[in-house]
Amino acid sequence: MKTKLFLLFTAIAVVLIPIAYVAAFFVSSVKMGKFSFSTGFWGAPAAPLLVRPINDLKTREDQYFEWNEPLGISFQPVTYKIEVYDADPLIYFDPSHKVISQEGIYLTRYPAEGAALLIDGDYWWRVKAIDAHGKDGLWSGIWKFSLDKTPPLTTISVENSPRRKMNEQINDGTFEKYPTTEDVADDFGLSGEVSLDQTGGYTGEKMIRIGKTNSQNEGLLWENSKLSYTFPNDSKTISFYYNLYSSDIYPFDESAFIVNVNDQPILQVGADETSGIGEVQTTGWRQFYYDISDLDNVKIDFFAGNSEDIFMSSWVYLDDIQTGRTVVNEKAKFYLESTEDGQRYYCVDDCDGSSVNWQEYADHFSLNLAHGAHNLFFYSTDELGNQETPKVKFIYFDNSPPQKITDLNLKNVATDSAEIVFTAPAQDAATESGKVEGFEIKYSESVVTDASTSGEINDWWQNALPVNTVIIPDYPGFAQEFVIGNLFIDKTYFAAIRSHDAAVNYSDVSNILKIVMPTPTPTLTLTPTLTPEPTVTPTETPIPEPTIENILVTPTPTPTLSSGLLQNGGFEDEINFWGDSGSISSIISNEKHSGNNSVLVTVRSDTFTKYLIHQRIQGININKKYRVSGYIKSGLGLNGSIIRIGWYGDTGTQKRADDSTIISSSDWTLAIIDKQPPSGATQMEVRLSPKGFNDIFDASAYFDDITVEEHD
Repeated sequence: MKTKLFLLFTAIAVVLIPIAYVAAFFVSSVKMGKFSFSTGFWGAPAAPLLVRPINDLKTREDQYFEWNEPLGISFQPVTYKIEVYDADPLIYFDPSHKVISQEGIYLTRYPAEGAALLIDGDYWWRVKAIDAHGKDGLWSGIWKFSLDKTPPLTTISVENSPRRKMNEQINDGTFEKYPTTEDVADDFGLSGEVSLDQTGGYTGEKMIRIGKTNSQNEGLLWENSKLSYTFPNDSKTISFYYNLYSSDIYPFDESAFIVNVNDQPILQVGADETSGIGEVQTTGWRQFYYDISDLDNVKIDFFAGNSEDIFMSSWVYLDDIQTGRTVVNEKAKFYLESTEDGQRYYCVDDCDGSSVNWQEYADHFSLNLAHGAHNLFFYSTDELGNQETPKVKFIYFDNSPPQKITDLNLKNVATDSAEIVFTAPAQDAATESGKVEGFEIKYSESVVTDASTSGEINDWWQNALPVNTVIIPDYPGFAQEFVIGNLFIDKTYFAAIRSHDAAVNYSDVSNILKIVMPTPTPTLTLTPTLTPEPTVTPTETPIPEPTIENILVTPTPTPTLSSGLLQNGGFEDEINFWGDSGSISSIISNEKHSGNNSVLVTVRSDTFTKYLIHQRIQGININKKYRVSGYIKSGLGLNGSIIRIGWYGDTGTQKRADDSTIISSSDWTLAIIDKQPPSGATQMEVRLSPKGFNDIFDASAYFDDITVEEHD
């Protein structure tokens, strides 16, 4: 009986063997008495059906993977294996693209903790079942999903001259991240006496010092200390804060702090702009803006030090160098651009997180804000709901144009050029303060017949030719000049100028200046004779003098001068009414220009003190102009002699200082200064001084017939 049973099973096996390879499984049952016997061959588990993440899903949420259990699993419990790739496995067979491979999973879900390890990108995944006997099932289909948890990136740009982004391009202009000066040199170019100062800057605890301080015994000429930064430009404006210190006094170190952009000076600050009590004086912290929007590449150099001697130091502290700040007006157009499709939003100043003040961005926008500093916030969201943290940019709003220039005058005419002078205007007409950003000069042969008609002036301005010369703006009230070249003899030209501030508010066009170029000088000719007769003496036709005419928009009456404001300007009464300062010797001399006397001012080189004699005039009227004139003759040293004006308020605080041209002549030479007092001035001080040679030689100068006159 056992033998028959074995044979029976053998026969069944022989019959089933070929069938097992062509069917998923085969089962045969035999019942013998009380026992039932089954045998067969089981096929691989079927492929699971994928559920989520659904095919081609785009999401910012971490996903868990879910699938359905296949039907007809013969041997439980079944487990699963999941594979996730960062490239399509049907195309890329490299195992390195497999980012998740997990088996022995008993549930039909792979937990989100594992999926949370995935970074942003595209993924492909599949699953297969494995039965209790370790038989691998078929793989499911391959589904793809995209994960994006990164918020968009928004940039802001502004257009009121060439459009530029308002993004930061200086690595760390506050210098807070740098432990030492050597670390600063990793990002900035340092030359000479430049160091990181950690005693507290304009913002934060750190700043940069350029130049030697007074405690270091002697200074350096400004070319020897420099901080530099170079970048491909994608910004609108550069700004920085500076604080100039000097142990020198006016007029020495007239250029103690200089800033160049692409080797062109944009800012020059002298020791005369410092003030205070004690041996060392300071400008205090000042901010300076400069428009760089028309530059593709920027190289900015900061210099500081002495400009004449090295015995009394001048140095500067520098902080908060930024390219992300800008000055704008109501004409400026702001643009928001995002790295992703979605929505963009902006808000000004009062942006506490509520949606009330946030505006959805549709197209470029303009703002009309109160004069002064404002915060402009902005952010973006993408189509998946990723939201960027709001950013902020600092803007200074300015709708006020600079002062109009009304005193454009001709200084000199050459055969092919004209030298023109004017008084620097204020960028803020209301306060009469601040330097303008730049100037535009134009000229034409076209005549403006009615200078009082603004429309005609504007039409003339639009059609006139530009003069490609750069004028570095000076402080309001200081004299400035420029040259128009390539002019032709015997022609008449008309020229004008206007200024603009950092927000690109343009002033009105100045008065129109008429320039008459000289007629060419005729050559001498001889009258030939055929017979021996006396030769005709050649004569020279008189050369007409060039005429200079200044057409003012508002006619200015001829000034009426009143004198007698200065006492003892001819020094006939010794040196009464005159005081002196420094290491100086003032004596009456017979080397006079007129009258009986002049004054000889001599300075010594054995002390490092500046020298002058002076006389203070009270009751100055800021609505008047004042002319200071006098005759100068250089003495020992022959390095120049100077007449200066100092303007003071009621409390004795100096408001401004004005120079004449330095005279370096051994003959009596007339010097003239025409100036209007600055706002707040009630006193004028006339100063007479020789100019030594780097303060290492004695120097002297003669002065005579000094007068002060007032006119409307």
